[in-house]
Amino acid sequence: MASDKSLKCKEPPTHPLSPPSKRPKVEEEEEYNDDPGAIFVLNNNDEIHNLLALPSVANILPPLQQGGTPEQSRNNLHSWIDTIALRISGGDCLVYSMTGRRIPGHYHKMRSERHSQFEAEIAQHTLWIVECWNAGLSAGLYISVESGGVGRLTMINKDLGPFINY
Repeated sequence: MASDKSLKCKEPPTHPLSPPSKRPKVEEEEEYNDDPGAIFVLNNNDEIHNLLALPSVANILPPLQQGGTPEQSRNNLHSWIDTIALRISGGDCLVYSMTGRRIPGHYHKMRSERHSQFEAEIAQHTLWIVECWNAGLSAGLYISVESGGVGRLTMINKDLGPFINY
């Protein structure tokens, strides 16, 4: 005969996408929060090439210039963003795929204060932004990846520098 002990099933683990009320409480501490990041989705090469031909680009630091071809202009814009991100983040912000290839335009591990400084540096070129706006040009999309606490991130599409949403 079977024993009288009743079998108790464990509560199934909660899914990460379950409503917050169903998730276990986790004490949030700053060092465990997910770090913010950034995603840039560049427009087509011709638009980037035209955007880098605007007169105010000559005054931008770190140096940014139009390439000899639209593809070179796109690479120059990526390099310019990389230079700013690496300087501000301390060098550990580039994102790589599982195959070890660099994913251009993706940055992570920036910490909140560095993320804010990064955005401020991209957005500081007011004359370039006005020229982009007047010419109807945009570098593409900028998506800010911001911390929402432990295990939570929010992605926000923002206007930032030459990344203008028309």
